[in-house]
Amino acid sequence: MEGWRNVKIVIGRPTDLLSGWLSCPSYSRYFDWRPADSVAATDRLLDRRLMAIYWREGVVFGLVNPLLDMVVPVDKAFLTKYHLKTDGFTLADHRYAGLFQYVEQHPLLNCMPGGSGQNTLTMLQWLLTGPPRVCTLAGCIGNDKAGDLLSSALSSLGVRTCYQRVPQADVPTGRCAVLVTETSRSLVTMAGATAHYTLDYLWTAEVEKCVAAADCFYVSVSHTLSQLTLSMLQLAHRARQTGQMFVVNLGAPLLIIAYHKLVDELLAYADVVIGNAAEACAYADECEGRGEKSDTNGAYKSIDDKTHINSGGQDKCGSDSHGDTSSRHDKATPHSAALLLAERLRRPGRQRIVLVTQGDQPILAVKTDQNGGVGQVREFPVEAVSPDQIADTCGCGDAFAAGFLAHYLPTKRTSASIRSGIQAAGYIIRRPGFSLGARTEFQFI
Repeated sequence: MEGWRNVKIVIGRPTDLLSGWLSCPSYSRYFDWRPADSVAATDRLLDRRLMAIYWREGVVFGLVNPLLDMVVPVDKAFLTKYHLKTDGFTLADHRYAGLFQYVEQHPLLNCMPGGSGQNTLTMLQWLLTGPPRVCTLAGCIGNDKAGDLLSSALSSLGVRTCYQRVPQADVPTGRCAVLVTETSRSLVTMAGATAHYTLDYLWTAEVEKCVAAADCFYVSVSHTLSQLTLSMLQLAHRARQTGQMFVVNLGAPLLIIAYHKLVDELLAYADVVIGNAAEACAYADECEGRGEKSDTNGAYKSIDDKTHINSGGQDKCGSDSHGDTSSRHDKATPHSAALLLAERLRRPGRQRIVLVTQGDQPILAVKTDQNGGVGQVREFPVEAVSPDQIADTCGCGDAFAAGFLAHYLPTKRTSASIRSGIQAAGYIIRRPGFSLGARTEFQFI
């Protein structure tokens, strides 16, 4: 009887999805008198069954900034030359023309689809071995070879693309120089065509059909306050009306500070918030610097989902005292920032999950309930990866988001989904750039 001490009572599972002797009417109650390790094995079996029957074409719709990642190795002297930081993010202007010329001519140049949102949904599609076109992407690309490369690459992975194309020849597809130094990277983004997305494109017949079919919307804080941003807010409002899930990726600390009010407006509708510790702390510090406390109602507005939305707060980084809050208050910790993101601007009657990654430190998770209660911060240890196995850290957070959503959308099991996110990030950190190998080499859950 030694192995039967720790038994678990499982109530409310959709056990009709289990085979053989576990089958019974849907969502009925039953008592499972098995050891805990046996229950864990059954949970994995159930999750696989749920994933097998849940996924269909068009489940996830993402508004993204489609970029062509241009990955090259550089030394730290190169970063210093262009005043770049390790693991930093920079919006490029004319001063970086020489940098992109150098990257384009580099003998070890490796090009691949990029951009945070595009990375996440591309890997989400790759993780699923079921139907193609589960994920649909919308964004704006140029009428050039780089745009053709993005379209063909994503199509080959089974992703449906609803790209808007800029007809002008002088507007290229957006590019991101991924400068790899040892196991770190610095990102330099040239917006290009991504800033030319038009608001009416979201409501063209083809795209609106994809929006209506989706169970989940995925957006990442944009590097430009373009009409793509306004379309994100329209999606947020639609999600509130229809009950579709709305997932927000925080972007980069620079964007959090520059577009703080935009983050507030997106956060007001968010069911899931994903970001790293630097991004979460940047948001919390900016709230504190502005004297803004947790608010459950402040961001709600009457928004017509097909008219102009005033995103407001177009603060340029460094344009006023809000760009640096360190002199006015104590810095936020990742734990306090996670709690703030969970508490602030919640949708009434909806739960929210906040996930904060910390590199090689544990994932932080906070979950609210539908009545507004906020749970404690939970920690989930990440996989230990030896330095000789690390290719670079490019896209690890994007991969974590993909793994989490691949598990969470069909099962709604938070802890298991976080572990799947950790598993996906562990795969990407071992590969150069955000590259995906043969699906058969990766065992998911």
